[in-house]
Amino acid sequence: MKLEKRAVALTLALILALSMAVCSAQSSGGETINLMFPTETTTLDPPNQNGNPDSTIHGAVFEGLYRTDEDNNVVPGVAADMPVISEDGLTYIIKLRDALWSDGTPVTAHDFVYAWQEMLRPENAYIYSFITQGIILNAAEIGNGEMDPSELGAKALDDTTLEVTLTAPTPYFTSLLTFSPLYPKPVAFATELGSSYGLSSEKALYNGPFTIENWDQNSLSLDLIKNPLYTGGNAAKSERIHYEIIKEASTALNLYDNGQLDAAELTGEIASQSIGNPDYHAFNTGTITYIRINHERVGNVTVLDNDDLRKALSLGIDKQILCDRVIADGSSPLYGLIPSGFVNNPVTGEDFRSEAGDVMPYDKEAALQYWESAKTALGDKVTIELMVSDDERYASIAEALKGMYEDLFDGLTIDIVSLPQDTALAKARLTGGSDYDLFLIMWTPDYQDPISTLNVWSEGNSQHYANPGYFELYNKSYELAGTDLAERWKVLIAAEKFLLEDGGTIPVCTNGVATLINPALTGMNYHSFSTITNVSSIEKN
Repeated sequence: MKLEKRAVALTLALILALSMAVCSAQSSGGETINLMFPTETTTLDPPNQNGNPDSTIHGAVFEGLYRTDEDNNVVPGVAADMPVISEDGLTYIIKLRDALWSDGTPVTAHDFVYAWQEMLRPENAYIYSFITQGIILNAAEIGNGEMDPSELGAKALDDTTLEVTLTAPTPYFTSLLTFSPLYPKPVAFATELGSSYGLSSEKALYNGPFTIENWDQNSLSLDLIKNPLYTGGNAAKSERIHYEIIKEASTALNLYDNGQLDAAELTGEIASQSIGNPDYHAFNTGTITYIRINHERVGNVTVLDNDDLRKALSLGIDKQILCDRVIADGSSPLYGLIPSGFVNNPVTGEDFRSEAGDVMPYDKEAALQYWESAKTALGDKVTIELMVSDDERYASIAEALKGMYEDLFDGLTIDIVSLPQDTALAKARLTGGSDYDLFLIMWTPDYQDPISTLNVWSEGNSQHYANPGYFELYNKSYELAGTDLAERWKVLIAAEKFLLEDGGTIPVCTNGVATLINPALTGMNYHSFSTITNVSSIEKN
């Protein structure tokens, strides 16, 4: 009873503290929209972003050459128009519109070249340094330390003209340019600050629809302020948006019911109980939840290098029960890496997931057979660590996976390690030693092409996945990009199937977002790639 009273007191204290923060934001001028994230923002340095919420905040305070509109179409951002592409598909000429940084200085083509070069420097070890390697000329060589960043195939012909040279025709390149790691950085300002650029709201400049206040890496809240110098086509409809980090759905619900949140993301039982609420909305997204499988941890081979163990784990999850009874936020079971409704066959128009079908669905008998084979090599007792970020949604999924696995596989122990998102991501990188066994994580495609997800397992990946058969299919898809799109599509489907049947990774679900939304709030929408949410469209009537 004392514990229950203490829990209630702590919850009330948290709500009071958040309420005071919200009131403080409102009192500083203009109507405030109050929103939430379940995890922290980690940086305001676009090339160094770590996924959502970084990508959402970056999409609000920065703007790249292109962006996605509410229908997922690629439209100009800082670019004045769509690119002029050479006949061989290798050279892109992009003219910039008149755009300003938040200190009044112009955004130039040099700012893009500088940002991309910084992203590729091996010493920076940015998590998204791979996205242009093999696409922009010399990017792979620079990323491997074999060439100087100045040799990148991206040149500022003048202040408002960018020339980009590719290694091969890449039909999705313009879509890739919507992704926030390819946003610009102000050369002079960022150079002066060096490694401290983006560590707080005062240590960055902004060219997007908003600027940002009251944020550093220890912050549990931040404020977006409409940018008076923004002149593009994505102008903010709200004067101020206040974000709080709220990791528990019960707290989010209480704050929403008390009028302290205009939109509350819900998970699990709280989401299920809220379905009848007239303010309830379930959004489909292109984001997936999946399990990374690591073959080598801090230089040592893990038990997951065993083929039979990986396949047992892949086949041993009842994803329908997991989505219906545990996640319960509109998420749907995923039997592939590419979700439905994300990308279509460029020749026939058929949806990738529909054409590829289900791969490695739940099969209890087959899973048990693989488990018995695995024990022959590994012994009767196997312990695996499952790393997860410390927000409520992923904690509940991890507990459910632990229960499913340990109930099904006699002798298996799953140890859950819950960490702050930025800490978990750092441990998962090659520079962090790939210090995990399994990692439950989300993934949003960076651009509208299957390779955006499949490249996570390309050569040199942080999971030490190294099957030559997959690499052959993956590389062949690049070779076909400029010559035979129909054949390339078949190769991409084959590559996904090969990876999953090899136990290279385990897709869990296509993420839904269960949200209570104030009826006065409009403009809440979710994209299937690049920046998940376009914050500038949100307004309160």
